[in-house]
Amino acid sequence: MSPSIATRSRHGPASRLFKGMRLRIAALLLVLLAHGIPAPAASPVDGFDNTVLALALQTDGKVLVGGYFTSVGGLQRAGLARLNSDGSVDGSFAPPIVAPGYVTSIALRADAKIVVGGYFPDSGNAVMRLNADGSLDAYPSAQPDSAVSRLVNQTNDGVVIGGDFVNVDSHPYFHVARLKPDGSVDGTFSPVFATGDSDVANIYDIELQSDGKILVAGHYQYAAGTLSNGLVRLQTDGTPDPDFNWPFATGVYYPEVDRVLPTPTAGLLVAGPLYLTGYPSAVSLALLKSDGSLDTSLTPGYFGSMQALARQSSGDFLIGGILVVDGNPNDVIYLARISPTGSVDFTFPTAVGTGPNNAVTAIAVQADDRLLVGGGFTQVGNKVRNHIARLNANGSLDLTFTTTDRIFSNGF
Repeated sequence: MSPSIATRSRHGPASRLFKGMRLRIAALLLVLLAHGIPAPAASPVDGFDNTVLALALQTDGKVLVGGYFTSVGGLQRAGLARLNSDGSVDGSFAPPIVAPGYVTSIALRADAKIVVGGYFPDSGNAVMRLNADGSLDAYPSAQPDSAVSRLVNQTNDGVVIGGDFVNVDSHPYFHVARLKPDGSVDGTFSPVFATGDSDVANIYDIELQSDGKILVAGHYQYAAGTLSNGLVRLQTDGTPDPDFNWPFATGVYYPEVDRVLPTPTAGLLVAGPLYLTGYPSAVSLALLKSDGSLDTSLTPGYFGSMQALARQSSGDFLIGGILVVDGNPNDVIYLARISPTGSVDFTFPTAVGTGPNNAVTAIAVQADDRLLVGGGFTQVGNKVRNHIARLNANGSLDLTFTTTDRIFSNGF
Protein backbone atom coordinates (compact mmCIF):
# COMPACT_ATOMS: atom_id res chain seq x y z
CA MET A 1 0.00 0.00 0.00
CA SER A 2 1.40 3.41 -0.87
CA PRO A 3 2.29 5.85 1.93
CA SER A 4 -0.33 8.33 0.68
CA ILE A 5 -3.03 5.73 1.26
CA ALA A 6 -1.64 4.21 4.44
CA THR A 7 -1.46 7.57 6.21
CA ARG A 8 -4.95 8.79 5.27
CA SER A 9 -6.95 9.83 8.33
CA ARG A 10 -10.22 8.13 9.13
CA HIS A 11 -13.05 10.32 7.82
CA GLY A 12 -11.17 13.03 5.96
CA PRO A 13 -12.59 16.56 5.81
CA ALA A 14 -16.01 16.98 4.29
CA SER A 15 -14.56 19.13 1.53
CA ARG A 16 -13.16 15.97 -0.11
CA LEU A 17 -16.60 14.46 -0.43
CA PHE A 18 -17.66 16.25 -3.57
CA LYS A 19 -14.31 17.59 -4.74
CA GLY A 20 -15.11 17.91 -8.40
CA MET A 21 -18.61 19.25 -7.80
CA ARG A 22 -17.45 21.95 -5.43
CA LEU A 23 -14.73 23.21 -7.74
CA ARG A 24 -17.25 23.72 -10.53
CA ILE A 25 -19.90 25.22 -8.25
CA ALA A 26 -17.36 27.64 -6.78
CA ALA A 27 -16.55 28.93 -10.26
CA LEU A 28 -20.21 29.45 -11.07
CA LEU A 29 -20.89 31.11 -7.72
CA LEU A 30 -18.48 33.84 -8.77
CA VAL A 31 -20.90 34.56 -11.61
CA LEU A 32 -23.76 34.87 -9.13
CA LEU A 33 -21.87 37.21 -6.85
CA ALA A 34 -20.88 39.38 -9.78
CA HIS A 35 -24.55 39.86 -10.64
CA GLY A 36 -25.59 40.70 -7.12
CA ILE A 37 -28.14 37.95 -6.62
CA PRO A 38 -29.45 38.25 -3.05
CA ALA A 39 -29.06 35.51 -0.45
CA PRO A 40 -31.92 36.09 2.05
CA ALA A 41 -31.37 35.17 5.69
CA ALA A 42 -32.95 31.90 6.71
CA SER A 43 -36.10 31.98 8.82
CA PRO A 44 -35.60 29.91 11.97
CA VAL A 45 -39.08 28.38 11.73
CA ASP A 46 -39.33 27.69 8.03
CA GLY A 47 -37.45 24.87 6.37
CA PHE A 48 -33.87 23.81 7.10
CA ASP A 49 -30.94 25.87 8.33
CA ASN A 50 -28.48 24.48 5.79
CA THR A 51 -28.18 22.60 2.51
CA VAL A 52 -30.33 19.56 1.71
CA LEU A 53 -28.45 16.81 -0.15
CA ALA A 54 -30.81 13.81 -0.23
CA LEU A 55 -34.56 13.08 -0.47
CA ALA A 56 -36.39 9.78 -0.17
CA LEU A 57 -40.15 9.24 -0.51
CA GLN A 58 -41.82 6.75 1.81
CA THR A 59 -44.88 4.80 0.68
CA ASP A 60 -47.02 6.61 3.28
CA GLY A 61 -46.24 10.00 1.71
CA LYS A 62 -43.71 11.07 4.30
CA VAL A 63 -40.35 12.41 3.14
CA LEU A 64 -36.90 11.62 4.51
CA VAL A 65 -34.45 14.50 4.14
CA GLY A 66 -30.67 14.36 4.52
CA GLY A 67 -28.04 17.06 4.39
CA TYR A 68 -25.72 19.40 6.27
CA PHE A 69 -28.45 20.98 8.41
CA THR A 70 -28.80 21.00 12.21
CA SER A 71 -32.46 22.06 12.50
CA VAL A 72 -35.75 22.12 10.62
CA GLY A 73 -38.83 24.16 11.46
CA GLY A 74 -37.19 25.22 14.70
CA LEU A 75 -36.66 21.61 15.82
CA GLN A 76 -33.13 20.28 16.27
CA ARG A 77 -32.38 17.58 13.71
CA ALA A 78 -28.75 17.06 12.69
CA GLY A 79 -28.31 15.67 9.19
CA LEU A 80 -31.58 13.72 8.92
CA ALA A 81 -35.26 14.55 9.41
CA ARG A 82 -38.65 13.33 8.29
CA LEU A 83 -41.46 15.52 7.04
CA ASN A 84 -45.13 14.71 6.80
CA SER A 85 -46.79 14.90 3.40
CA ASP A 86 -47.78 18.54 4.01
CA GLY A 87 -44.23 19.58 4.88
CA SER A 88 -44.67 19.70 8.65
CA VAL A 89 -41.92 18.13 10.72
CA ASP A 90 -42.58 14.61 11.95
CA GLY A 91 -41.65 15.09 15.59
CA SER A 92 -41.82 11.36 16.30
CA PHE A 93 -38.80 10.72 14.07
CA ALA A 94 -35.64 11.54 16.03
CA PRO A 95 -32.52 9.86 14.62
CA PRO A 96 -29.43 9.68 16.86
CA ILE A 97 -27.21 11.89 14.72
CA VAL A 98 -25.23 14.60 16.46
CA ALA A 99 -23.87 17.73 14.74
CA PRO A 100 -21.62 18.06 12.80
CA GLY A 101 -22.79 14.73 11.43
CA TYR A 102 -24.43 14.84 8.02
CA VAL A 103 -26.27 12.57 5.60
CA THR A 104 -25.56 12.40 1.88
CA SER A 105 -27.61 9.35 0.86
CA ILE A 106 -30.75 7.51 2.06
CA ALA A 107 -31.98 4.03 1.14
CA LEU A 108 -35.33 2.50 2.15
CA ARG A 109 -35.67 -1.21 2.84
CA ALA A 110 -38.76 -3.35 2.27
CA ASP A 111 -39.04 -3.92 6.03
CA ALA A 112 -39.34 -0.13 6.58
CA LYS A 113 -35.84 0.16 8.02
CA ILE A 114 -33.69 3.00 6.73
CA VAL A 115 -30.01 2.93 5.77
CA VAL A 116 -28.15 6.25 5.62
CA GLY A 117 -24.65 7.18 4.61
CA GLY A 118 -22.55 10.25 5.29
CA TYR A 119 -20.27 11.09 8.20
CA PHE A 120 -21.06 10.69 11.91
CA PRO A 121 -18.04 11.88 13.90
CA ASP A 122 -19.47 11.18 17.35
CA SER A 123 -19.49 7.45 16.63
CA GLY A 124 -16.67 7.36 14.07
CA ASN A 125 -19.00 5.75 11.52
CA ALA A 126 -20.18 6.55 8.00
CA VAL A 127 -23.12 4.14 7.64
CA MET A 128 -26.01 3.50 10.03
CA ARG A 129 -29.25 1.53 9.93
CA LEU A 130 -32.36 2.99 11.57
CA ASN A 131 -35.72 1.61 12.57
CA ALA A 132 -38.86 3.09 11.01
CA ASP A 133 -39.23 5.54 13.92
CA GLY A 134 -35.68 6.85 13.47
CA SER A 135 -34.17 5.03 16.44
CA LEU A 136 -30.87 3.28 15.91
CA ASP A 137 -31.10 -0.31 14.71
CA ALA A 138 -27.37 -0.89 14.23
CA TYR A 139 -24.11 0.49 13.01
CA PRO A 140 -22.81 -2.04 10.49
CA SER A 141 -19.73 -3.70 11.93
CA ALA A 142 -17.81 -2.95 8.73
CA GLN A 143 -17.24 0.79 8.33
CA PRO A 144 -15.28 2.71 5.67
CA ASP A 145 -12.34 4.90 6.65
CA SER A 146 -13.86 8.02 5.11
CA ALA A 147 -17.25 9.53 4.32
CA VAL A 148 -19.84 7.79 2.16
CA SER A 149 -21.20 9.86 -0.71
CA ARG A 150 -23.76 7.37 -2.10
CA LEU A 151 -25.35 4.09 -1.11
CA VAL A 152 -28.08 1.83 -2.50
CA ASN A 153 -29.99 -1.05 -0.94
CA GLN A 154 -30.18 -4.27 -2.95
CA THR A 155 -33.16 -6.61 -2.96
CA ASN A 156 -31.40 -8.99 -0.55
CA ASP A 157 -30.72 -6.03 1.79
CA GLY A 158 -27.06 -5.89 0.88
CA VAL A 159 -25.88 -2.28 0.76
CA VAL A 160 -23.49 -0.99 -1.91
CA ILE A 161 -21.57 2.05 -0.68
CA GLY A 162 -19.35 4.51 -2.53
CA GLY A 163 -17.09 7.39 -1.55
CA ASP A 164 -13.47 8.45 -1.28
CA PHE A 165 -12.61 5.70 1.23
CA VAL A 166 -9.84 3.19 0.59
CA ASN A 167 -10.48 0.77 3.47
CA VAL A 168 -13.54 -0.92 4.94
CA ASP A 169 -13.22 -2.77 8.24
CA SER A 170 -9.44 -2.17 7.98
CA HIS A 171 -9.26 -4.06 4.68
CA PRO A 172 -8.53 -2.40 1.30
CA TYR A 173 -11.69 -1.54 -0.63
CA PHE A 174 -11.04 1.24 -3.10
CA HIS A 175 -14.09 3.55 -3.20
CA VAL A 176 -16.85 0.93 -3.61
CA ALA A 177 -17.83 -1.94 -1.32
CA ARG A 178 -20.84 -4.03 -0.38
CA LEU A 179 -22.07 -4.67 3.14
CA LYS A 180 -23.98 -7.85 3.90
CA PRO A 181 -27.37 -7.73 5.67
CA ASP A 182 -25.58 -8.60 8.93
CA GLY A 183 -23.33 -5.52 8.55
CA SER A 184 -20.11 -7.30 7.63
CA VAL A 185 -18.24 -6.50 4.44
CA ASP A 186 -18.81 -8.77 1.43
CA GLY A 187 -15.36 -10.04 0.49
CA THR A 188 -16.60 -11.41 -2.84
CA PHE A 189 -17.47 -7.89 -4.07
CA SER A 190 -14.40 -5.70 -4.35
CA PRO A 191 -14.03 -3.69 -7.58
CA VAL A 192 -11.06 -1.31 -7.37
CA PHE A 193 -11.62 2.23 -8.67
CA ALA A 194 -8.54 4.23 -9.56
CA THR A 195 -7.47 7.31 -11.53
CA GLY A 196 -4.20 6.01 -12.94
CA ASP A 197 -2.33 9.04 -11.56
CA SER A 198 -1.67 10.69 -8.20
CA ASP A 199 -5.17 12.15 -7.97
CA VAL A 200 -7.65 10.49 -5.60
CA ALA A 201 -10.66 8.76 -7.12
CA ASN A 202 -14.13 9.42 -5.74
CA ILE A 203 -17.67 8.13 -6.29
CA TYR A 204 -20.49 10.62 -6.89
CA ASP A 205 -23.48 8.42 -7.73
CA ILE A 206 -24.62 4.79 -7.51
CA GLU A 207 -27.90 3.57 -9.01
CA LEU A 208 -29.50 0.14 -9.33
CA GLN A 209 -31.02 -1.05 -12.58
CA SER A 210 -34.19 -3.13 -12.53
CA ASP A 211 -32.11 -6.23 -13.36
CA GLY A 212 -29.94 -5.72 -10.28
CA LYS A 213 -26.88 -4.43 -12.12
CA ILE A 214 -25.14 -1.45 -10.55
CA LEU A 215 -24.28 1.85 -12.22
CA VAL A 216 -21.35 3.70 -10.64
CA ALA A 217 -20.46 7.27 -11.60
CA GLY A 218 -17.60 9.39 -10.33
CA HIS A 219 -14.09 10.62 -10.85
CA TYR A 220 -11.96 7.67 -11.90
CA GLN A 221 -10.37 6.11 -14.97
CA TYR A 222 -10.35 2.43 -14.09
CA ALA A 223 -12.96 0.15 -12.53
CA ALA A 224 -11.65 -3.32 -11.69
CA GLY A 225 -8.85 -2.79 -14.20
CA THR A 226 -11.20 -1.76 -17.01
CA LEU A 227 -10.82 1.70 -18.56
CA SER A 228 -14.20 3.29 -17.80
CA ASN A 229 -13.60 7.07 -17.52
CA GLY A 230 -16.12 7.83 -14.81
CA LEU A 231 -18.97 5.44 -15.61
CA VAL A 232 -19.27 1.67 -15.32
CA ARG A 233 -22.00 -0.90 -15.00
CA LEU A 234 -21.17 -3.65 -12.54
CA GLN A 235 -22.66 -7.09 -12.51
CA THR A 236 -24.07 -8.36 -9.24
CA ASP A 237 -20.69 -9.88 -8.33
CA GLY A 238 -18.92 -6.52 -8.76
CA THR A 239 -17.21 -7.23 -12.08
CA PRO A 240 -17.64 -4.77 -14.98
CA ASP A 241 -20.41 -5.71 -17.40
CA PRO A 242 -18.66 -6.52 -20.73
CA ASP A 243 -21.86 -5.68 -22.61
CA PHE A 244 -21.77 -2.03 -21.49
CA ASN A 245 -19.44 0.31 -23.37
CA TRP A 246 -20.13 4.01 -23.37
CA PRO A 247 -18.54 6.33 -25.97
CA PHE A 248 -16.06 8.24 -23.82
CA ALA A 249 -13.16 10.00 -25.48
CA THR A 250 -9.74 8.68 -24.49
CA GLY A 251 -6.89 10.83 -23.22
CA VAL A 252 -9.07 12.88 -20.83
CA TYR A 253 -6.99 14.04 -17.87
CA TYR A 254 -9.83 14.39 -15.35
CA PRO A 255 -12.59 11.98 -16.42
CA GLU A 256 -15.76 12.44 -14.43
CA VAL A 257 -19.46 11.60 -14.44
CA ASP A 258 -21.52 13.24 -11.70
CA ARG A 259 -25.00 11.72 -11.96
CA VAL A 260 -26.72 8.81 -13.69
CA LEU A 261 -30.45 8.11 -14.01
CA PRO A 262 -31.80 4.78 -15.28
CA THR A 263 -34.77 5.18 -17.66
CA PRO A 264 -37.81 2.88 -18.13
CA THR A 265 -36.39 1.78 -21.51
CA ALA A 266 -33.27 0.34 -19.81
CA GLY A 267 -31.22 3.32 -20.98
CA LEU A 268 -29.65 5.94 -18.77
CA LEU A 269 -29.30 9.70 -18.60
CA VAL A 270 -25.81 10.80 -17.59
CA ALA A 271 -24.57 14.19 -16.41
CA GLY A 272 -21.13 15.65 -15.83
CA PRO A 273 -18.26 17.11 -17.83
CA LEU A 274 -18.69 14.46 -20.56
CA TYR A 275 -16.11 14.04 -23.30
CA LEU A 276 -17.74 11.89 -25.96
CA THR A 277 -16.20 10.34 -29.02
CA GLY A 278 -17.01 12.50 -32.04
CA TYR A 279 -17.75 15.65 -30.03
CA PRO A 280 -15.06 18.35 -30.20
CA SER A 281 -15.87 19.81 -26.77
CA ALA A 282 -17.41 18.64 -23.53
CA VAL A 283 -21.16 18.28 -23.08
CA SER A 284 -22.88 17.93 -19.72
CA LEU A 285 -25.94 15.79 -20.52
CA ALA A 286 -26.35 12.73 -22.73
CA LEU A 287 -28.69 9.75 -23.10
CA LEU A 288 -27.25 6.27 -23.46
CA LYS A 289 -28.85 3.04 -24.65
CA SER A 290 -28.85 -0.12 -22.57
CA ASP A 291 -25.50 -1.21 -24.07
CA GLY A 292 -23.93 2.17 -23.33
CA SER A 293 -23.99 3.48 -26.90
CA LEU A 294 -25.19 7.03 -27.49
CA ASP A 295 -28.95 7.44 -27.94
CA THR A 296 -29.22 10.25 -30.48
CA SER A 297 -32.93 10.78 -29.80
CA LEU A 298 -31.67 13.25 -27.16
CA THR A 299 -29.17 15.76 -28.47
CA PRO A 300 -26.21 16.02 -26.05
CA GLY A 301 -25.94 19.54 -24.70
CA TYR A 302 -24.10 21.76 -22.25
CA PHE A 303 -26.08 22.86 -19.20
CA GLY A 304 -23.42 23.61 -16.60
CA SER A 305 -22.96 21.72 -13.33
CA MET A 306 -25.77 19.22 -12.67
CA GLN A 307 -26.16 17.62 -9.26
CA ALA A 308 -29.66 16.12 -9.50
CA LEU A 309 -31.56 14.20 -12.18
CA ALA A 310 -35.15 12.98 -12.23
CA ARG A 311 -37.89 12.04 -14.68
CA GLN A 312 -41.60 12.84 -14.82
CA SER A 313 -44.20 10.39 -16.12
CA SER A 314 -44.43 12.45 -19.34
CA GLY A 315 -40.86 11.40 -20.17
CA ASP A 316 -39.49 14.89 -19.52
CA PHE A 317 -36.26 15.05 -17.53
CA LEU A 318 -35.56 17.39 -14.61
CA ILE A 319 -32.06 18.67 -13.97
CA GLY A 320 -30.88 20.54 -10.90
CA GLY A 321 -27.63 22.23 -9.99
CA ILE A 322 -26.04 25.46 -11.12
CA LEU A 323 -27.07 25.55 -14.73
CA VAL A 324 -26.12 27.57 -17.78
CA VAL A 325 -28.85 27.66 -20.42
CA ASP A 326 -27.99 27.85 -24.11
CA GLY A 327 -24.29 28.19 -23.28
CA ASN A 328 -24.76 31.75 -22.00
CA PRO A 329 -22.86 32.07 -18.67
CA ASN A 330 -25.03 35.05 -17.68
CA ASP A 331 -28.22 32.96 -17.73
CA VAL A 332 -27.64 31.00 -14.54
CA ILE A 333 -30.59 28.99 -13.25
CA TYR A 334 -30.95 26.14 -10.78
CA LEU A 335 -33.73 23.89 -12.03
CA ALA A 336 -34.82 23.07 -15.56
CA ARG A 337 -37.05 20.66 -17.42
CA ILE A 338 -35.65 19.02 -20.54
CA SER A 339 -37.75 17.31 -23.21
CA PRO A 340 -36.93 13.74 -24.28
CA THR A 341 -35.09 15.27 -27.25
CA GLY A 342 -32.91 17.52 -25.06
CA SER A 343 -34.56 20.91 -25.59
CA VAL A 344 -35.20 23.24 -22.65
CA ASP A 345 -38.84 23.73 -21.67
CA PHE A 346 -39.07 27.51 -21.25
CA THR A 347 -42.64 27.25 -19.94
CA PHE A 348 -41.21 25.68 -16.80
CA PRO A 349 -40.53 28.45 -14.23
CA THR A 350 -36.80 28.21 -13.67
CA ALA A 351 -35.41 31.75 -13.79
CA VAL A 352 -34.35 33.53 -10.60
CA GLY A 353 -37.50 35.15 -9.21
CA THR A 354 -39.81 32.36 -10.35
CA GLY A 355 -37.73 29.30 -9.45
CA PRO A 356 -35.17 28.46 -6.74
CA ASN A 357 -32.62 31.19 -6.07
CA ASN A 358 -29.67 28.86 -5.59
CA ALA A 359 -28.46 25.36 -6.38
CA VAL A 360 -30.83 22.38 -6.45
CA THR A 361 -28.97 19.25 -5.32
CA ALA A 362 -31.84 16.76 -4.83
CA ILE A 363 -35.09 16.05 -6.71
CA ALA A 364 -37.77 13.46 -5.92
CA VAL A 365 -40.83 13.00 -8.13
CA GLN A 366 -44.07 11.99 -6.42
CA ALA A 367 -46.61 9.63 -8.00
CA ASP A 368 -48.72 12.66 -9.02
CA ASP A 369 -45.67 14.25 -10.74
CA ARG A 370 -45.28 16.95 -8.11
CA LEU A 371 -41.62 17.58 -7.34
CA LEU A 372 -39.78 17.77 -4.07
CA VAL A 373 -36.59 19.75 -4.46
CA GLY A 374 -33.80 20.37 -1.98
CA GLY A 375 -30.55 22.28 -2.11
CA GLY A 376 -28.84 25.52 -1.19
CA PHE A 377 -31.73 27.85 -2.06
CA THR A 378 -33.68 30.03 0.41
CA GLN A 379 -36.43 31.22 -1.90
CA VAL A 380 -38.64 29.80 -4.62
CA GLY A 381 -40.76 32.19 -6.66
CA ASN A 382 -39.85 35.05 -4.27
CA LYS A 383 -41.32 33.13 -1.34
CA VAL A 384 -39.19 31.90 1.55
CA ARG A 385 -38.44 28.21 1.18
CA ASN A 386 -35.29 27.36 3.11
CA HIS A 387 -33.57 24.47 1.34
CA ILE A 388 -36.72 22.47 0.52
CA ALA A 389 -39.87 23.04 -1.48
CA ARG A 390 -42.55 21.18 -3.37
CA LEU A 391 -43.48 22.21 -6.89
CA ASN A 392 -46.56 21.33 -8.84
CA ALA A 393 -46.12 19.23 -11.96
CA ASN A 394 -45.90 22.39 -14.09
CA GLY A 395 -43.11 23.82 -11.93
CA SER A 396 -45.17 26.34 -9.96
CA LEU A 397 -44.68 26.49 -6.21
CA ASP A 398 -47.00 24.26 -4.17
CA LEU A 399 -48.11 26.64 -1.41
CA THR A 400 -49.62 23.80 0.66
CA PHE A 401 -46.18 22.36 1.47
CA THR A 402 -44.38 24.34 4.17
CA THR A 403 -43.09 23.95 7.71
CA THR A 404 -44.24 27.46 8.69
CA ASP A 405 -46.87 27.64 11.47
CA ARG A 406 -46.97 23.84 11.64
CA ILE A 407 -43.69 23.23 13.37
CA PHE A 408 -44.47 20.07 15.31
CA SER A 409 -46.77 17.14 14.75
CA ASN A 410 -47.58 13.79 16.36
CA GLY A 411 -47.90 15.34 19.82
CA PHE A 412 -44.60 17.29 19.88
